[in-house]
Amino acid sequence: MGKPKTSEQTETISLNKQAWEIDTSSPLGRAGGFGEVFHGRGPDGSVAIKRLKITAGEAAHREMNIGNDLSSKEYDHVVPILDSGLDANSDRYYLVMPVCDGSLQDEINSRKEPFEAEEVIGILLEILTGLEEVSHITHRDLKPANVLSHHNKWKLADFGIAKFVEDSTSLETLRTSLTPAYAAPEQWLLERPSAATDIYAAGCIAHTLITGAPPFDGDFDTVREKHLHETPASLSALPASVRSLVSIMLRKSPETRPSRKRCIEVLQRSLASGEKAGANQRNNLMEAVNAIAVTQAQQEAAENAEKERVRRRDNIFNEAVSDLKRIKDRLFQEIFDHARDVIGNDERQLQLPRMTIGKASLVFDTTVTSHSTRGICKSDPQGWGGGDGGWGVHKKASDWDIVAFTHIGIEQHNGPRSYLRSANLIYAKPKGADDYRWYELSFFSIGTGSRKSEPYCLDYVWEIDKTLSAMDINQHAHPPTPIDGEDEDNFIAYWIDVVSQAATGNLVRPSRLPIER
Repeated sequence: MGKPKTSEQTETISLNKQAWEIDTSSPLGRAGGFGEVFHGRGPDGSVAIKRLKITAGEAAHREMNIGNDLSSKEYDHVVPILDSGLDANSDRYYLVMPVCDGSLQDEINSRKEPFEAEEVIGILLEILTGLEEVSHITHRDLKPANVLSHHNKWKLADFGIAKFVEDSTSLETLRTSLTPAYAAPEQWLLERPSAATDIYAAGCIAHTLITGAPPFDGDFDTVREKHLHETPASLSALPASVRSLVSIMLRKSPETRPSRKRCIEVLQRSLASGEKAGANQRNNLMEAVNAIAVTQAQQEAAENAEKERVRRRDNIFNEAVSDLKRIKDRLFQEIFDHARDVIGNDERQLQLPRMTIGKASLVFDTTVTSHSTRGICKSDPQGWGGGDGGWGVHKKASDWDIVAFTHIGIEQHNGPRSYLRSANLIYAKPKGADDYRWYELSFFSIGTGSRKSEPYCLDYVWEIDKTLSAMDINQHAHPPTPIDGEDEDNFIAYWIDVVSQAATGNLVRPSRLPIER
């Protein structure tokens, strides 16, 4: 990392063991997500002092045990911690380490030629050995910048810092501090990291050493999507056994990645055997194993992508249900408030899917169900959660994406003149729209037969979808009408008016269809 610069602008910090001088005008390398390193001095000469970005106030003056954990024993492949703790004067946390000769990232940046396969295997072996030496700690932020050269060995630095930040602040703070190129899928999903998280990062480092860049690039959101759903290219420059190992190190599910010990054994065996990339001896089987590993990784990535799609769709559905329940509650409450003198003062009616006033029964069921003729149903032509999503054998016909559907209806009980008017409510996004909304649709038939129940709703989502493609016997009684947000008042007013007419037996089929809404 170079020799320390002389500066008169030094500060004295007091940590768990002793006092140190830090020169904040003399940084060592680039600042990282969790902090930056400066030249410092102690009783035995020059040191490197890392100042964390998190303040004592943000961490609620939490005790910093990282240094205590790592300074109690000497490790071959972990950068020693000379001191650590909270400096009361500056209200900041610090770690004191020996000055190292540079980072693996510096080595990658300065290389004119790619690393040889044997070099890569050796570096990975040192990294994994360091992880195994402190197996009780998950690094959480393993990357080339945290792999330092010290006494001619590659050693791991910044152990435990991510854990300290995670325990001290929010997961969102942690997420924005991590290095996207090396973050495992479970970190993007804000799930708790494990030893498998570091295995994934080591696999990303292998890609960087061979290709000069991490396996995935792009902006923040693009890298996230790739880590969650894409399989990186196979590293043909590595021997077959190591290439296969790296593939499974980068599997999306932590449970399917190899253990540290298994990784170390494979790497040691490859070095001991002198295995070369493309060598013929015993390589046909290893090539087959690697091909299978790549296929499995691709299948897992596809399964992960589908799980993420379903998770997102579930979130959309749940939001839709919540919105419609609120609209239903408001409609029933307004009717109840105006009609309580004639329907009774029992507010339990507000929780039911049906409210009766005079000759009218308003049916508006917002319970979640799998039965298409009752409550709110999920809809997914791709088979939501293994089911048919309400589509059965029918193919999608329109360019609307329908996530949820239900119906609302008014039954007018008037002897032989009984009449039912109903409509479908769909939570959907038309092609070209920016967002999902609740829409009301109702229909009439251009065929022969009874016309007394028009406008009517349809029972199945594929029927609704077909009408939206403009290729159906069922015609729209009015254009699809938004009913939420700024259009909620109009929806409430319309159905209150319908209830008012039906309550006295005066609701009739419109004389002309389609109608305006």
